[in-house]
Amino acid sequence: HKACFKCKMSFEELEPLSFSFNSPKGACESCLGLGTKFSLDISKILDPNTPLNQGAIKVIFGYNRSYYAQMFEGFCEYNGIDTALCFNELNKEQQDALLYGNGTEISFHFKNSPLKRPWKGIIQIAYDMFKEQKDLSDYMSEKTCSSCEGHRLKASSLSV
Repeated sequence: HKACFKCKMSFEELEPLSFSFNSPKGACESCLGLGTKFSLDISKILDPNTPLNQGAIKVIFGYNRSYYAQMFEGFCEYNGIDTALCFNELNKEQQDALLYGNGTEISFHFKNSPLKRPWKGIIQIAYDMFKEQKDLSDYMSEKTCSSCEGHRLKASSLSV
C-alpha cells in the first residue's frame, strides 16, 4: 500500500487493472464502473399540483395501491394533513415528513388487520419497492455518477 500521511489516505499499488472500469480494482465503487446511476426522479413520483387524495404521489397509487395508500392515509391523519390539499400547499415540515419520513409509528388498517409501521417517507418506500425488484423505471432517471463524474474509475485511479 502507498500512503499519504498528510492527506491521511492510503492507496493500493497501481497496476494496469487500476485503470480499467471493467475490473473491481479500477471501477468506481459507487456506480460499479458504469459512470451513471439510476435514482428516483421526484418530478416523476410526485405531481405537486394534484390533490394528495387524487393520486399526487404516483408511486403509492400505482404498485400495491391498497397497502401503501392505507399507510399514507394513516400518516396524513396522524400528522393532521388534509389530503384534499396539493403537495405544494403543505408547509415545509409537512413536505419533508411526507418525502423523507419522520420516524412516526403509523397506525392503519390493511385487509381488516390493524398495523403499526414507521413512516419512512415516500422516497424510502419507493427505494424499498425498487429493491423488491418491482418495475419502477417509470419513476427513475439515469444520472452521471457524482463520485467519479462519469469517468467510471476509482478516485485513486483518476488522481494519477
